[in-house]
Amino acid sequence: LADPAGLLHVLCDAVGIEYDDAMLRWPKGPKPEDGVWAKHWYRSAHRSTGFGSPPTTTVALDDHQRQLVAACRPLYEQLLAHHLDA
Repeated sequence: LADPAGLLHVLCDAVGIEYDDAMLRWPKGPKPEDGVWAKHWYRSAHRSTGFGSPPTTTVALDDHQRQLVAACRPLYEQLLAHHLDA
């Protein structure tokens, strides 16, 4: 969210498609290609018309949530090794 255009340029280059500024905005509402889980996952996206600002707050985790984060950390680190940087 800090630089959507920059990261979209990098992503487009990585997958071999042409970047277009129109990728930065979209019409409100559901899309036919959203799939069956859209009503559960895309509520905020359906209300938006473009990228928002990065979050400025952090979330406090309870003990159970911290344990879950610790259990997921190795998989996150594996994925992080393949991230794209703008």
